[in-house]
Amino acid sequence: MLNAWATRFLGFHNRLRSRVVQHGMAPMHRRPGLRALALALFAPAVVNAAALQAMTEFTASSAATIIKVEQYTVSFTTAVSGTAFSYKTRGYNPSSSAMTDRMAVGPTLRASAGDTLKVTLDNDLSVNNAGEATTMNTLHSPGTTNLHTHGLHVDSDDPQDNVYVTVAPGATHDYQYSITPDHMGGTHWYHAHFHGNTALQVGNGLVGMIVMADAADDSQRPRRAHRTLVLMVQKLEPYAVQQVAVEYGAADEAWTSTSGLASTIDSFWTVNGQGKSHPPRR
Repeated sequence: MLNAWATRFLGFHNRLRSRVVQHGMAPMHRRPGLRALALALFAPAVVNAAALQAMTEFTASSAATIIKVEQYTVSFTTAVSGTAFSYKTRGYNPSSSAMTDRMAVGPTLRASAGDTLKVTLDNDLSVNNAGEATTMNTLHSPGTTNLHTHGLHVDSDDPQDNVYVTVAPGATHDYQYSITPDHMGGTHWYHAHFHGNTALQVGNGLVGMIVMADAADDSQRPRRAHRTLVLMVQKLEPYAVQQVAVEYGAADEAWTSTSGLASTIDSFWTVNGQGKSHPPRR
């Protein structure tokens, strides 16, 4: 049973919404409506708490975390989505080249004030079309990527949060985020942000979470020891994203490779990558 829940809005990027829910141990009182919503959406995920914790395992900030960008095919069965469909997508560290009823979720990065958070981005996407125009803020270079963080108060130059970094297919890039000694705790996120394909890559699920630990003096009141489960909730619109891919006009790049995906499947929800085809009732 979910005993408590809290959500923090992470952002809205190109028809994809990501939310974070933290599962604690304090009882919920006088909130039957909110309790019902929490149970409807997250109870199935909490049943698989061990698997979810492994999928979003916290990584030590003292060592570099390798985030590999790869293409894979995700398939959702009738039992999960009501309509069987599959499509080729991109993910951070997918477990295999074909995944069923689950999408890849980027590793959760954890840091504390004063840390240096190290990330190596390894781009294993297909090469871009030769001679392709690369005009800023037009659709181009679907195989190129980079990383951008939300919520960290860090430098916008290399080797930190530089959105103009270009990580070409087959290349790697080392990020080192210098967290200030007075940085406050919080739940944040990161995503692909190469200018020219952000909608395509983020809409395909290239996102992950960042958790900054609270300082010892940040707690407003003492709390009992409790278990924390990090949940990434996403609303994905694969059909709409595929229409964006069509605008590239490059079928050989296989961004539009689908099966059973039609306009009637306008959106579906995932909790840490696990599929749910319809949003909960409000």
